[in-house]
This record gives sequence, C-alpha cells and structure tokens, in this order.
Amino acid sequence: GDSLTAGGFGSEPYPKQLEAMLNSDTELEPGTQYKVHNAGICGETTEEMVERLPSELDELSQQGIRPAFILILGGTNDMGSCSPEEIV
Repeated sequence: GDSLTAGGFGSEPYPKQLEAMLNSDTELEPGTQYKVHNAGICGETTEEMVERLPSELDELSQQGIRPAFILILGGTNDMGSCSPEEIV
C-alpha cells in the first residue's frame, strides 16, 4: 500500500485497526490470532506495489509466514502522477 497504509499521520494505520477488529470479532474462528502485515510505503504507485509484491511475499515466506489473503490499498498516488492509461 501507499502512505494511507503506512500511516504515521496522527491516526492508527488501517492495518493495525484491521488486526484489532479481526482479533476482537467473536464470530471468527475462536482462539485464532490474526496478524496483519503492514508493507505500506509513502508515495508508492500501484505499479510499484505490484512490482514489489513478490519480494514482500518472499520475505514473509523466509520468516515462516504464509498469508491467508492479501489486501492492497493503492491508487491515491497514481492520480497525481500517472495518466489514466498507466493506472493499474
């Protein structure tokens, strides 16, 4: 994700909020601890996110982490720096 994912602007980044919500939801699998990995980088475009994704997954794999799903929030930086044809 981009800076909206990375956080640091006075509020808790949404990955941290999502992790707290998942772990407090009593309807999900009891006893399961969910971990949300925040890989947000300020200023990154969606193209850069897509290019970086394999190395992020490799790094997690090396740590013994296998994500159940991947959520990417992007596009904000594309609006100011990319033409409509370039936006992924």
